[in-house]
Amino acid sequence: MYFSLEESMTKKNLTLYIDDDVQTRFKQVMLSRKRSVSGEIEDHMKVRINEHEGGANVDLEASATDYEALKRQHIKLVAEADKLSKYLERTGKFDDLADFAKNLGLDFEAFNNLAELTPQMLEKWHTKGEAKENMHLFITFLETLKEKGTVEARLEEIRKKTTETKKNNEH
Repeated sequence: MYFSLEESMTKKNLTLYIDDDVQTRFKQVMLSRKRSVSGEIEDHMKVRINEHEGGANVDLEASATDYEALKRQHIKLVAEADKLSKYLERTGKFDDLADFAKNLGLDFEAFNNLAELTPQMLEKWHTKGEAKENMHLFITFLETLKEKGTVEARLEEIRKKTTETKKNNEH
């Protein structure tokens, strides 16, 4: 299935070929957000162009859309990390898991080596006679923290650029 995007006279008509299911679901999401499909796709394109061009000339509309989406994502990640850490603390295994990962050399600042250490963490934890379930939950917790850090960095970047842009526009 395809759908055509038509806007004002200053914008061009664009035809996209998208699976029916994806198109239907996307339209539903946009309806629930009270947002036009065209506007959402245009904003997405602006964000990707901005990323490709190294973040120069931030488009405030695209940044605002990206910013709102990032805020929602951040809230979800914070809640998920909190839920996982509380569950692991209730099992009494959180500190053991954290010490175990630290002893294997996990970078707890940026989690840069998490993917490479994951197989070792699973294997060695299970070899100790411990339940893999706890390690899987702990790895999910760490992945959530890593993603949260990435989102926070992007939020900070947008907030700084927005502040700088507002200051420049005041002068």
